[in-house]
Amino acid sequence: PDLIQALQDADSGVCVNVTTALGWIGGGAQDTVPSLIQALQDQDAGVCQSVVEALENIDTPEALKAVEEYESRQ
Repeated sequence: PDLIQALQDADSGVCVNVTTALGWIGGGAQDTVPSLIQALQDQDAGVCQSVVEALENIDTPEALKAVEEYESRQ
């Protein structure tokens, strides 16, 4: 819950660190996928790239679909 809340931090560095940590957790962070998908709306490209990497590491169908959709918009 604390990591999910930290995804909304105004400091992009905090968001990148959180998404990196969630990516390291991988499949154990499946419950964060909806919040990570929402974080793909961030204006900071570094945050979005970190979110993409976390979603790829979590590797659920929902996470991978979100990555595919995000990348098709870029």
